[in-house]
Amino acid sequence: MVKKASMTSKIGVFFCLQFQKMPNNHQVFDAEGGFLSSFGSNGEGNGQFNAPTGVAIDSQDNIIVADWGNCRIQVFDMNGSFLSFINTFGDPLYGPQGLALTPDGHVVVSDSGNHCLKVYKYLQ
Repeated sequence: MVKKASMTSKIGVFFCLQFQKMPNNHQVFDAEGGFLSSFGSNGEGNGQFNAPTGVAIDSQDNIIVADWGNCRIQVFDMNGSFLSFINTFGDPLYGPQGLALTPDGHVVVSDSGNHCLKVYKYLQ
């Protein structure tokens, strides 16, 4: 099975994530569709994915990724370098999929395993 999600940044860079057995990564394209780079690999560590299923781009062009298989939300800079996780420890995720950012600094996550939407503080 191959699943894909995509998002375009305010500067016209297109981000496409895909997962299948391998690879679990993000691909980055320019506005004309030319391949620029990719980042991420299969696994559980920082910057690794186990079925990435949702992507959003914040006002600073950071890339926010829902990592379904690892039950977490990761944050990367525009170059694909890992920055942080969104703290979900108080209300854990189980199968995060789609996500969206609100103007007041929250991330709304579709939590498929818990059959609900969850809201977390994102920007401090």
